[in-house]
Amino acid sequence: MPKLRWKDYEVVECLGVMPETDEFFTSHYFQKVFGSIRLELTIWENESLIAVSLFEDQTTEPFLDLCFIVRDHVEFVSETEFSSLRFHDSVIVTSRFWQIYDEDKSDWFDTRLLPTRIGFELTTFPKFEFGVIERCAASPVG
Repeated sequence: MPKLRWKDYEVVECLGVMPETDEFFTSHYFQKVFGSIRLELTIWENESLIAVSLFEDQTTEPFLDLCFIVRDHVEFVSETEFSSLRFHDSVIVTSRFWQIYDEDKSDWFDTRLLPTRIGFELTTFPKFEFGVIERCAASPVG
């Protein structure tokens, strides 16, 4: 499994918060509040895995809980009018332990088996947004 290509200081700069790391330094956990939305972002760089959870106000259950592997890289985009993190060439998985629990046991890193150009973007300035980017056009039929 390839290691995630990212720069931790760029995520710190984009989110404006320092990460917590677990006792074995295998994950970076970021928490940031944007108005009434709380973002929890966890990065396991050795697994190329990202977990994004979004909560409303002080609730304990997220309204969005998403895990995905990043097969390409994490890009920090910093312009005068906006800042964002882009997670290029991503594949949604069931959980951090997707290799154990996913039924088909596919090798999601093999782009020949699962080609995709879907990514995610987390915008932090001027307003918070999280969405899908880079959908490739459908293949021609015939």
